[in-house]
This record gives sequence, structure tokens and C-alpha cells, in this order.
Amino acid sequence: MGRTVRARIACGTMHIRGAAGSAVQDLLEGPSQRASVLGAGPRAIYLAVGRGTPQRVLAILTADAVRLPCAVVVNAPLPQPGPVATVGDGAVRWDRPACVTITAARYWPPARVRPAAPRALALRAAIDRADTGVADDLVRALGRRTAAAARALLGRGPGLTPAGDDVLAGFLLGARAYGLDAGPVRATVAATAGAATTALSAQLLRHALAGECVPEVLPALERGRPAALLRVGHTSGAALARGLLLAAELSERTAAA
Repeated sequence: MGRTVRARIACGTMHIRGAAGSAVQDLLEGPSQRASVLGAGPRAIYLAVGRGTPQRVLAILTADAVRLPCAVVVNAPLPQPGPVATVGDGAVRWDRPACVTITAARYWPPARVRPAAPRALALRAAIDRADTGVADDLVRALGRRTAAAARALLGRGPGLTPAGDDVLAGFLLGARAYGLDAGPVRATVAATAGAATTALSAQLLRHALAGECVPEVLPALERGRPAALLRVGHTSGAALARGLLLAAELSERTAAA
């Protein structure tokens, strides 16, 4: 982040400058829209923006948080958000409990998967005992690449990013990188995620459909080294890795057939 990110107080308003993912540039620079708070903590604030369907999500993250593609990253403590904010006209703003304006000094490209050779053996050894939070039979069923298997995982699990969605995201990213046909799964996620799971998880699944991901995915996908990914969240990283492994296994079987 360097010196491009700073916070200052002036005229009773806290101004915070950050760096944003290019995936949310249109939200920040477009017309102002009402936003509501989905969740907030010391390292992340999640805003649901506008009234569209599906609803888009903007994350405001500290520099040490996992960098989501839909984020503005700031090198400052996160202020407490009010119940209602606005996003657009160049900034994120709210006026309770304090007046806050967050702007993007620059935009960064989200991490994106590239064509890669599957590394199923290395992945399997690394995540063999990891807790994914998803029943093995549901993951195995996804190997059939059917719409029904995708629907069974969508929204399955607690929290803002259910573990079933993380498995799906990993599978979609792996299928894209390894050249595996996952047409029915892709179509089902694209058509139904907005209504089947949380707004944040649906947003991350849309990024996965576009090949966009958190940076920790890339070493796991390209080199079979998921150590950094397994440290993401309580089960999120492990569930993502399990989806990658499934895609790698299927790709290797298809190539050997």
C-alpha cells in the first residue's frame, strides 16, 4: 500500500484513502447508490450496494485482511459504520456515528487464474485432514458436474460465506484453469446464486465464474501448494482447496481416459 493510503481528519469528517479492486471501479465512480451493512469487524466491512438483483457487495478491508476482488483496501483502522451508507460519485460515505468518506487513490487488478496443469497428488496430500465444513458425499456428487449437485451446495453452511459455496468457487476456479468442462455447474451458479445464498457469497461466486479470486488460491492451483490458502478463514480456505482438488482430479482422469 505504501504512501498511497492514509487517513486524515478535516472539517469534522474522517477522510480515508485506499486502493480498490478494478472490479468495483464502476460502483465507486458511478452514480451514488444507497448501501446497507451486511457485516462489520476490525478488519472488514461488507456493504450491499443498490437495489438490483443480484445485489452487489463492496468490501472495505484493512491491509492485513484477505484481499477479496470486490474490496477497497485501506491502511488505517476501520471506523465503525453507520446503518446506512452511500457508494458512488467517487467515494463510500456514511454520517453516523461519525462522518466518514473513503476514496480510492488507485485501482489494482484482482488475482486471476491462468491455464495450469492440475496438481492433484500434491493437493490431496496437503489437505487430506483439513476441515472443509462440507460433507464428503456432497463434494463427490459435484464430481458429476450436474445442476443438482451445484444446487445442493449453494448456500450450505453458516456465515457470510457458506462452506458449500467455497467448495463451488474452488471447483469453478479449478475447472477454468485446468480446462475442465463444468457447463451445468457454471450455469446453475450464474442463474441461482443470487437467491440461493448470501449476498457476499454470491458476489464471490460471480468473481469465481470470471476467474477472479483471492491471491492465496494461485499457489494451490498452479503448484499444488495450499498452505497459505488453508490459513484463510475457519473453513473457507480448506473448502476452496477441496473444490480445486476435485477439479484437478477430474481433469487428470479426463486426460488419462
